[in-house]
Amino acid sequence: LTFSASFDLKFSDTTDLYFRPWYQRFDDTRDSYAFRLDRLERAFEGQYFFLDDDGNALGVWEDTDEDGVFGSEDDTFVNAVDGNGNLIVTPHFEASRDGRIDRIVTGREIDGDTYTLDFGGETRMENGLLEYRVLYSVDDSQNYERQWRFQERFDDGRAGDHLRVRITDGNTPLPVFSVFEVTERRGHVPSNNKENVFSDANRTFTDTSPRFLFEDIHEDVLLASVDYTHNISSTFQVKTGIRSRMASRENITTQLFIQPEEGGRRVHPAGMFAEASNAGNFTLWDDLYSDIAGPYILADPLYNFFFEDLAADPSGWVFDRSDLRDAADTADLNEDIHAFYVQGTKTWEDLTMVAGIRYERTELDTTWRPSNFVVDGSNIPGLSTEEAANLNQLIQTGISDLGFTGSGSFNFGDIVSDISSSNSYDNFLPSVALTYRMGETGHVFRFAYTNTLTRPDYRELVPFDMGEANRQLQAAGVINLTDRDEEFDLGNPNLVEQTSENFDLAWEYYFGPRGGNSISVTAFKKDLEDFLQEDTYSREIEVLIDPEDPSLGTEMQDADTNFWTNASERNIEGVEVSGYFNFSELFPNVGLVNGFSFVPNYAYITGDQTNPIFDTDELEQGNFVVIGTEFTDSLTNQAKEIYNLQLFYERKRFNVRLSYNYISQLQRTPSTAGISDITFDRSQENVDLSIQYRLSNDKDIRLFLEADNLTDNPIDERFIGNTPGLFTTSYQTTGRRFVAGIRGSF
Repeated sequence: LTFSASFDLKFSDTTDLYFRPWYQRFDDTRDSYAFRLDRLERAFEGQYFFLDDDGNALGVWEDTDEDGVFGSEDDTFVNAVDGNGNLIVTPHFEASRDGRIDRIVTGREIDGDTYTLDFGGETRMENGLLEYRVLYSVDDSQNYERQWRFQERFDDGRAGDHLRVRITDGNTPLPVFSVFEVTERRGHVPSNNKENVFSDANRTFTDTSPRFLFEDIHEDVLLASVDYTHNISSTFQVKTGIRSRMASRENITTQLFIQPEEGGRRVHPAGMFAEASNAGNFTLWDDLYSDIAGPYILADPLYNFFFEDLAADPSGWVFDRSDLRDAADTADLNEDIHAFYVQGTKTWEDLTMVAGIRYERTELDTTWRPSNFVVDGSNIPGLSTEEAANLNQLIQTGISDLGFTGSGSFNFGDIVSDISSSNSYDNFLPSVALTYRMGETGHVFRFAYTNTLTRPDYRELVPFDMGEANRQLQAAGVINLTDRDEEFDLGNPNLVEQTSENFDLAWEYYFGPRGGNSISVTAFKKDLEDFLQEDTYSREIEVLIDPEDPSLGTEMQDADTNFWTNASERNIEGVEVSGYFNFSELFPNVGLVNGFSFVPNYAYITGDQTNPIFDTDELEQGNFVVIGTEFTDSLTNQAKEIYNLQLFYERKRFNVRLSYNYISQLQRTPSTAGISDITFDRSQENVDLSIQYRLSNDKDIRLFLEADNLTDNPIDERFIGNTPGLFTTSYQTTGRRFVAGIRGSF
């Protein structure tokens, strides 16, 4: 909901002033359900099994214990062999090692208020114009997320059984799964006649964790500018000005992980949560990935069940942890930008030149504040007094068990030190633009040389250090965050701006009765330095399956160090073709096309990049040391082809827009990686529709309907290798989305 107003004052014959207050209130509440099969790259690594293509065991049972039941506990399985006596195996159809199946229910509520006060004006002088402006904005927003995960692991001795998942082709790029129990850990022989337990609501789970995340964000922005334009002659104009932007941001976070009394990664029958779903029909489990068998599962009934069960049996739940790895945004940021520019415009008949230079200075002060990461149920919105009290009691008991001996709410600042950093940098950005209009022919030629910059985002600059936080927590004997201090993230407050030197050459042609139709072709080249990118240092570590039960042995886990750097360079080249065609002007005698217009756009992009090679020993100490570079003759995270087609229809108060968008396959990892590691995003296409109807001629009040993704295509699909759909690593679809409402101004 947005309110805006404009107050204008003619202060004198030469001075006009304005005041424009603006207020917006937003509230976005949504639920989602996700199915996720995780760690397949490890589950399938080196796996060969003694099963035929239908999943039947290749071999026979011997009734060793002579109980008359083949396949009982003490029986022996004899593997089948070929004519040469070699074991018959089938590769890569089933997996057990470290795979996980997750069903995730999420409820998210985002709300906030934004206030803006905008003052300004202009004063006309004899040969110039003085413009001035001051804008102040306050933004308060809250993000509240509840997420409940139900997780099965392919190989977990605590479940009392051992699982193997079988993957076959399905009707979508996602495969079809069947899950059956096997006789022994990492075994290959079904123990229950190969019964598919994937859709069984009585399955057992190694993780059934309700989670809470609450973020309270406050941001202030002050903008000030003064610009002066001086007309030296009718063909020569000079403009200069100064501008400042001062911004501050603070983030306070609460995160809670709750587990049933057995603790993290224990056995929990799915049936115990049946009451939590709508009408008691626990329909999360079917033969595919989402709820197609009954009512959609929302977050509210799950969490209503949790608070009711917690009140009835407080000992049935335990506080598991608050994960400081998710506290990268919990920080204070102050960013001041001051700029000065001079620009000149010169005209010679059909030729115009605009040239100038801009100087900018950026000053940053960032502080990562673990003290703003609060473990306190009182921060969670929407709870009754009783629910908040029960949740807080659960938390207090949990953090005491984990070593915290204080009273009241716990925040990580009681143990983990704040980390502060300052940085500054200067930029000179010259530019030249030439425009030549070829008389009345409709042809226009343009050339531009510009220098631009992109500043790091807030999250990238926060100087968080998970490794150091883990060491301080473990030294105090409090809350081991990850059960492995080798895994951590690093922020980089020393990031500087990404700069780009740009060259553009364009031809435009305007035609039609009023010159309103156009065709344009633009060739461009961009040389990017200090390219901002996220890197990951990965390695395998051996950890206990359960630190509280060493008898279960160890397992190998991936440990990642995620960090941001400026160490990459990119060279980008391409061409863009676009047009605008008004059918009413081009075909005035064809009534069928009256009111229609067509806007196509096509871009082809190519290039190369140079990536840094970091000293891994230094990374583990939180230092970014480059020891070499690696050249790649292709671009990552950049599609080669992008095009969209838009068809408009405008008739009196009625407006319709139909659009088609296409993005070609996009490469995520450098081509220098092994073929088994090169990751792509599959090409995407979608069709959107927008309809507006203006209720009256004298007031701008409109009814609107917006329909996104009418063709119901996936919004994300990532795969490894050269064949889309063969080794899919992630796949996300949200279906069609419809928004209807009313908007207007008074």
